[in-house]
Amino acid sequence: MGSARLHLPTLLVLTLGLPGILACGSGGGGRASPAPDDTARQISNEELSRMVLSIAELPPEYAAVVREVDNGVLTLDKAVESFYDPEGLRAQLVEYGWESGYQASYQAPKADEKPSGPSIVLSKVDAYKTSAGAAAKLKGPSPTDASGSPLRTLSPPDAARFAEQFHRFDVDLGDEAGGFRLKTKLTGEEDSDVFCSAFATFRRGRLIGQVSVAAYNLTDQEAKELEDTAKDLARKMNDQMSAVLAER
Repeated sequence: MGSARLHLPTLLVLTLGLPGILACGSGGGGRASPAPDDTARQISNEELSRMVLSIAELPPEYAAVVREVDNGVLTLDKAVESFYDPEGLRAQLVEYGWESGYQASYQAPKADEKPSGPSIVLSKVDAYKTSAGAAAKLKGPSPTDASGSPLRTLSPPDAARFAEQFHRFDVDLGDEAGGFRLKTKLTGEEDSDVFCSAFATFRRGRLIGQVSVAAYNLTDQEAKELEDTAKDLARKMNDQMSAVLAER
């Protein structure tokens, strides 16, 4: 397996473990006025499974992706197993009342051989016991705070490159939301593959929905357009949440 394919899921899992990176300091608040909390009821894992995105709902440019084998219900062990600080994340999730989650990941099958173009989509929903707990999870450390973020594991030059390529954007969904995009080389070599990604997250009551999209070797304009793709898929996911929660 090539190093490019190893870097991609590692970065996605690492980033999705920190919703605060996505939302803190961003715009959001898609509800114009206070509304009843439609998540203040029991929500089953089967319902969570219908809130994430299916292959049929992905943009045409992601037609080559296939379903990852480890998709499905997230237990606490599975939610933290690939994180750079699994025990720290476990303690945080327990503190904020994490209950369950569901993940759907789709990846181009030959991205490790010759990475090019759209490569991955990841859709994830986490359920907390209370809306307050979910809101507290969104107030995690900023990626520029090396004391509590992935930057603490990077060398100073790599951390500087990360900060330079990191761009926040607003997401207007749910009770609070936000996102960021990132364009970075996988190595410091001149001809290294460039990894482009965009992440969007939003809180709807006690649920946190997250979407990430990634591609290799895009132009600056194409990399910017990933932001719009992430926003569109987050809106679609929020609509699916509405439909599922309205069933009873």
